[in-house]
Amino acid sequence: MSIMLWPDRNIYLSTGITGIFQGCEVPPDLIFIDCSVWNIREILTGKFLFSLAENATFVFICDKRMLPLAQYYCKIVSKSSLYQKNTDPTDFLRDLRNRRFHKKQGKTVALNRDEFILLRLMLINKLSIANIAWRTGVSVNTVYTRGQVISRKMGEKKLDRLMLY
Repeated sequence: MSIMLWPDRNIYLSTGITGIFQGCEVPPDLIFIDCSVWNIREILTGKFLFSLAENATFVFICDKRMLPLAQYYCKIVSKSSLYQKNTDPTDFLRDLRNRRFHKKQGKTVALNRDEFILLRLMLINKLSIANIAWRTGVSVNTVYTRGQVISRKMGEKKLDRLMLY
């Protein structure tokens, strides 16, 4: 049995998923995406969408802080599912076996397109607020406001804290 996990650095998550699927057949087109905060750079680049199989079904596994980013990707990927790390493993396995995919759980706090672009420009391209405002064609105050909204959605006081990972 092979579990496809991206990025494949999280041995604990891989072991947990393997344990859940022990004695079961894992569909070959199922790819688990580890939406942990320490993978934020890889997730923001979106390389997994292009480098992995085209007809794959993505299962985003996230914690509370990464939920808005995972929900954003669930909106743009047609065959996707979202599970928070505190989800009961038996429900998780039953839903995957029955090929039931959840698009949202509870209140939707997904990032919108503008917030996603701002987050990428700040964390990946490391642009200043003034450069982001110039590039996106909005005012500096709008960039600050969107940054505060993203911070609130992701449960951080400042977006700079996400740079630590």
